[in-house]
Amino acid sequence: MKITAILEKQVDQWISEHQKQLAEEICRLIRYPSILEEPSPGAPFGRSCREVLESYLEIGKSHDLAVQNHEGYMGELTIPEWQSRPASIGLLGHLDVVPAGDGWIYQPFEPEVKDGFIIGRGSQDNKGPCMAAMYTLLCLRDLNLPLQYDIRVLARTNEESGMGDVTYYTAHCRVPDLVLVTDSGFPICYGERGIVSGQMISAQTVPPPPR
Repeated sequence: MKITAILEKQVDQWISEHQKQLAEEICRLIRYPSILEEPSPGAPFGRSCREVLESYLEIGKSHDLAVQNHEGYMGELTIPEWQSRPASIGLLGHLDVVPAGDGWIYQPFEPEVKDGFIIGRGSQDNKGPCMAAMYTLLCLRDLNLPLQYDIRVLARTNEESGMGDVTYYTAHCRVPDLVLVTDSGFPICYGERGIVSGQMISAQTVPPPPR
């Protein structure tokens, strides 16, 4: 598929027409305080993570996408007619957030739109990008772009606290051939204060290299 000026204009117009609805649906997700909680049946990472995933899938269904809830670990959005294509690309985001903490000027789970920004916990990491991935799928479908591959949007619920969602998904589901991680605006995150811990264990002493 060749990217042309006409296609760019069509995409820009589509985004402009859907921008307000996209912002409203991001705010809908932010209202869920989806931090890690005690597990329960159908909610492996707690009630709020289950509820935000269900809300995300409800939004996808309202846009006429096919939805799958993989036991509360992962949600999946697809276009059934595309599933016969030879290979698939996954757009992977997450709906869980770290605890809000103190010192907020705005309430973390009561989102506000101000000066073109959405303010609230998870607006950037990672509920906003999860919705952007869904809208990418919608845009590709609505503009009827000639793609070679199936596109599958995946929304996780345990990115911030253990990666158990990915462990479950890779063990029980068909993994896309290529996965693009639709996380926040930074390209690389090598650690987060207060979250990362680790150990280094050496089985033997390695001699220094010869001089």
